[in-house]
Amino acid sequence: MAYSLQQVGSFEEIRLAIWNRLVDEGWSLSDDIISKDGVFAQLTFDANYLSLHCGTGASSGAITDGPTMLTGYPGTRYQTRVGRVMRNASWSPFAFPARLLLFTFPSEVYAVINTNVDEYQYLAFGKSGVPGLPGSGVWFAGTFGHANVGSGNGGNSFNMNVQVGGAYYQNNKSACGLFWNNDATNAFPYNGYNSWFHHGFTDSSITSAASPEWAYALGQAHLAPLYALMPNNWNSESALLPIRAYAQRPSSTISLAGELANARLIRIDNLVPEQVITLGTDEWLVLPWFKKDTTNRDGSTLTANATGTLGWAIRREA
Repeated sequence: MAYSLQQVGSFEEIRLAIWNRLVDEGWSLSDDIISKDGVFAQLTFDANYLSLHCGTGASSGAITDGPTMLTGYPGTRYQTRVGRVMRNASWSPFAFPARLLLFTFPSEVYAVINTNVDEYQYLAFGKSGVPGLPGSGVWFAGTFGHANVGSGNGGNSFNMNVQVGGAYYQNNKSACGLFWNNDATNAFPYNGYNSWFHHGFTDSSITSAASPEWAYALGQAHLAPLYALMPNNWNSESALLPIRAYAQRPSSTISLAGELANARLIRIDNLVPEQVITLGTDEWLVLPWFKKDTTNRDGSTLTANATGTLGWAIRREA
């Protein structure tokens, strides 16, 4: 378990830094797939993106039993990514050199990349230990979903909208928070989803997915009222809230699929990116989901590439 900070000059260097750290911590690397305790992760890159795909197995250099696409959709598997950003209806390449903040734990991995001074993107994966879960608990997430976010209605990449779970498909925007989306009724937007969780419930009501035992998000709605109340009026502080994922079930019910052990939701109105909060013996490093903007607290203005004061904190260990 460790935290490190280093400069990187390419997507390849980011991948190599992650793999080297995990191998040192007991993960196995074979055919460019890293694995441990039933978690299988693969990082691939091109000129524009570093992409992450995870599953519960691997064969011949390919992930098996991961979230897959419906026939007729572009590609065959769902990925999450970091990379270029849509700004004012035109693409902006990912800017190198960048800073890689790497947090590794026995069952969770967080790679946060800081570029353009005050912008942050991330890739994360791991395994949850929720008792009684029929699936493996493998999860993965990133700043962007599989598809390119488009240039509609403002020409920017993000719309978080804390009350309704963001806009993964609305105007082609991305809600880049972990397990953020709350709408499981629309079949089209799967390409934009940035978080996946292997819950294993075979009666999941998300029947239009090719792999319905994998949930996409459904984690933030129950915390929206608390998120909206922070920072509180008493001392202007923000509490650390759990990051959870849920699976949608029949009859409009949901089941808890996982809770992250080493990351939390937080409002960052009165905090600066990379500030450290000390709680007892624990240290938590504060980050925006993409870029802090106090003038647009909920990150829902379609003409701004920022995520308001919506952020998260990751446990920092030496």
